[in-house]
Amino acid sequence: MLAWEVETVLSTLVEQLPAKQRLVVRAYYGLDDRGGRTLAQVGQQLGCTRQAVHYHLHKALVRLRHPVYSAVLRVLLDRNRRADYLQALRPEGRQR
Repeated sequence: MLAWEVETVLSTLVEQLPAKQRLVVRAYYGLDDRGGRTLAQVGQQLGCTRQAVHYHLHKALVRLRHPVYSAVLRVLLDRNRRADYLQALRPEGRQR
């Protein structure tokens, strides 16, 4: 696995997100080469509250975890077992 392969696939996945979710993910995680920013800073940039940014970030992460989106990345990271998919689909905070 090469880091640039993972970065390329991740970039492609983020580009498939709806516009606002894409902007939030890129700004929060620093994928826009400007460094990661806080929820408040991203909210200020977008003209919305920190809670609204958190909502969009959460929706984006749920979408990115879904097997339809994450299959290629999971193969690259060797996280392609059935148990890995079930864990990704389980709501946050619920562990078995």
